[in-house]
Amino acid sequence: LSENEEELSENEEELSENEEDMQAIEKQDSIDHVLIQQYVVEHKLVGQYTLSGVFYVVEKEGKGEKPTIADTIVVDYKGSFLNGKKFDSSYDKGKAAQFPVAGIQKGWQDTITLFKEGSKVTIIIPSHLAYGNRGARPVILPNTILLFNIELLKVIKNK
Repeated sequence: LSENEEELSENEEELSENEEDMQAIEKQDSIDHVLIQQYVVEHKLVGQYTLSGVFYVVEKEGKGEKPTIADTIVVDYKGSFLNGKKFDSSYDKGKAAQFPVAGIQKGWQDTITLFKEGSKVTIIIPSHLAYGNRGARPVILPNTILLFNIELLKVIKNK
């Protein structure tokens, strides 16, 4: 009986930690939403939100296929923080980037599948759909909202 009681106690501790994690994510998500909304208003952006909370603006509608989670995409992109500081860019590297959709950040996954090949878009990703409370140090600190300008150049259909 004591083994079962010990196991039950460990499970309760784990549940408590998960609840704390969820509360922290919800709190940060609220903060992120306010910051994103302020940015949108200040920059007079006209777009919409996904159900997950990513804000996006379609600057040019493409005419090709939309990628699925099973596909690979070829994109040119610039990643920056809301303060305008750039942290990554395929343009600077002089070469488009190729990613499996299933392997990219959740914020990209939630939006890139909405766009057709040839689209140019801006997406603003809440921190929990980017690198969350881990960040990607030293460049991206924990709980950082990310902005990407993306040009979807090609969709490679994976069978």
